[in-house]
Amino acid sequence: MERTSADSWQITSAVASPTLHATLFVRDAFQLKPDDELVIPPRLVGHVPDLSPLVSNLDVRDAAIAWTPWFERALDFEIDTLTGSLEAGGSSDLARARFFDPPEFTSLWAWPALQAVARASHREALRWNKFHATLTSEAVRHALRDSVVSSVAWETCAAMHVSPSRLRATILVIDVEGTWTAFPRPGLVLCSAAVVRKGSLVKDALRAAFLEILRSQ
Repeated sequence: MERTSADSWQITSAVASPTLHATLFVRDAFQLKPDDELVIPPRLVGHVPDLSPLVSNLDVRDAAIAWTPWFERALDFEIDTLTGSLEAGGSSDLARARFFDPPEFTSLWAWPALQAVARASHREALRWNKFHATLTSEAVRHALRDSVVSSVAWETCAAMHVSPSRLRATILVIDVEGTWTAFPRPGLVLCSAAVVRKGSLVKDALRAAFLEILRSQ
C-alpha cells in the first residue's frame, strides 16, 4: 500500500492482494459466468488452467451466482484494508477468514458449489498469484508520481473551484486483461495493470475519481 499527498489532496494506491486475485482465479479456472459485468473485472492476465475436471457434477450456475457476493466480500475487505477502515480493534486475519478460510472454506457452507471449487483450487490460485503477477507496487508508485497526480488535481481544482483538500482517490490495481476501470464507490478506482502503464489512462481514472468524490460531498 502506498499513500501520497501534496497540498492536501490524498492518493492511496495498492496492487490487489493474493486473496482477491485468488477469487478471480477460481472464477476463471471453473469458467464461471457471473451476471454483473460492470464492476466485476475481466479475466486474469496470462494462462489460467481449466480445473473443471477437479469437481464432478458441478452446478456451474449455482457456483457463478454465489461467486459474485463472494468476490464483493473480498473486494470490501481489500478496500477496508487499503483505506484503514477495518473495524476498530479488528484483526485482518479474522476479517479475511470470514470469506476466505482454506482449506475447508467453512465460511462458504451456504454455497456448496462455490465451496467445492474453492476447496479444489485454492492452492493453485495462490500459486498463480506468486508466479504470474505482472505489476509491482513500485510500478504503481511510478505511475502515480507527483507530476501526474498534481496536474490532474490542479486541473480539477480550477475547473470545479474547490480547494485541494477536498480531493481524495483510492486506486486498486488488479492483474486483469485489457484497459479496464470501474468506480464502485466515490473516489475509488479499480483498474487493470494496462491502465497504470499508460499515463493518459491514469489521468482519466484520477480525474473521474476526483469528480466522483466531489459529487458525494
